[in-house]
Amino acid sequence: METIYLKDFKVDHSFYGEIDLGATIKSFNLDEIRKRYIASQSNKSGRSGSVERRPAGLGGIAQLKLAGGKLVESEILTKVKEPRGIDFKAPFAAVSSENTIYLLDEIGNAQEIKNPWFSYIHTVNFNDEGTEVLVSSSGFDCLFTYKIKELSKAEFEWFAWENGFNTGKNPSDGSSFLLTRDEAFSSDGLPVKLIKDPISQVLPTAMRAAFINSSEWDGGDHFLITMFHRGEVRKIDRKNPTKSEIVFTGLVKPHGGKRIEENTYMATNTGGGAVWLRKGETLKQFVFDGIPGKHDGLEKLEWIQNSVYLPSKEVFIAIDSNRTSLVVFNPDKKLIDLIAYPDHWALQDINLGRFSAAQKERLLSISSE
Repeated sequence: METIYLKDFKVDHSFYGEIDLGATIKSFNLDEIRKRYIASQSNKSGRSGSVERRPAGLGGIAQLKLAGGKLVESEILTKVKEPRGIDFKAPFAAVSSENTIYLLDEIGNAQEIKNPWFSYIHTVNFNDEGTEVLVSSSGFDCLFTYKIKELSKAEFEWFAWENGFNTGKNPSDGSSFLLTRDEAFSSDGLPVKLIKDPISQVLPTAMRAAFINSSEWDGGDHFLITMFHRGEVRKIDRKNPTKSEIVFTGLVKPHGGKRIEENTYMATNTGGGAVWLRKGETLKQFVFDGIPGKHDGLEKLEWIQNSVYLPSKEVFIAIDSNRTSLVVFNPDKKLIDLIAYPDHWALQDINLGRFSAAQKERLLSISSE
């Protein structure tokens, strides 16, 4: 793997012009999230994350514009319970709250996607044709696809527990157990945790088997899943779902495995403080260590929450939580810029696009305040 240090890039405020982003802010209390994360590092399971299911906090959906080294627009459009997923595909925009997807057309009509297995939704993603959406439900290690013309039922579902990834860890002592939603499931060895009522039962982050925190279409019937606990990005074929292909492995608490062009993939190595790029068999990592601007007490920690690629400008944009900045960089020109956002934002995800005026107005009606 080739390692490239972003600290060696030249700072420039103009190489990317103007960039419009939709954003989800998981919480407006980033300090509290940092405290929980640091405390979770002592879990005997070796898996970080919440050890108890906490109530969903209030977050926001925002419209951002980057230009000249600044956030020249940062409008909070609505506040809902823990929004994470966001995507645009004309004429639609889609956002998620804790357990609901909202699909909005350009004139403000809204539809909801509901499923009893939706829990702590992390991503919603349109396919290339704009005919289907893919949803990752992190709370129960699963994902679903829906046809936009038929949102009342899932076209396809995939549970990690039923496809080779069903071992959870007890955070108190590190012991293993098996997860299932099948009442007939039995094990000769490990204890079994049955989830048969997803509405009333909960599964804290540290106890999940895979912790699928993103799913992205990879063209046709293929999609990518990012497994936080396993440090992997895998490719799944909807026509052969029991087998999966490793795209990235060896990541630390990753997010956002994506295809950015033919045979080229990226992943955010969140805990490792890097963006990874694979083109064919060539692997590069763009490392954030050494960039100034970290908050006090975080000097030895990196947390790159997620990142996207903008092909028209050939730039990556990463959410750097420990520097509370959006980091824009061009690998070929070796240029970089850090754009600060409010210190209290737990910025979760960004995607390229703008909400229409009608969509903005409609978002106000789904507020959780």
